[in-house]
Amino acid sequence: MIDPIALPTVGRIVHLHDPDHIDPFPAIVVGVGPGKLSIAYLHVFLHDGARALEDVAHASEAHDGEPYWDWMPYQKGQAAKTEELQAALDKQREKLSEQKQRAQIHEERFQKMGELHTHPHLGPGGPERAVALDNEMGSELSKTQASTPSREDGKR
Repeated sequence: MIDPIALPTVGRIVHLHDPDHIDPFPAIVVGVGPGKLSIAYLHVFLHDGARALEDVAHASEAHDGEPYWDWMPYQKGQAAKTEELQAALDKQREKLSEQKQRAQIHEERFQKMGELHTHPHLGPGGPERAVALDNEMGSELSKTQASTPSREDGKR
């Protein structure tokens, strides 16, 4: 499978690995093939000049003895950093979503409790209804708090 950097596009610089040489050669993508991983035309810079290659496969699809293209180590490193930052961002979004959910539960709880306590005619069982509602809302709140580490857990 292709590295999660990007699909090859015209103008990108890649490395060409030739089985006859130890070090890779720099190359510019001149044309992209019909497959997402194939490069139809690649302009390769060799130590004795330049040459053009056709239908060069990605490292993941190359056969033994054939030259293949791959991303440069720098490009792979940048992709890894991007993935790391994306994972951290996703974690923060999840954390904010949990905090928002807890805030909504608190808001609902205080709103309902305020309505019961300020209502002039609680009627029969009014205080008991207020206590039952408080317990009900408290159990909803404890469900979300149980799934979220506290400061005492040492995870924040």
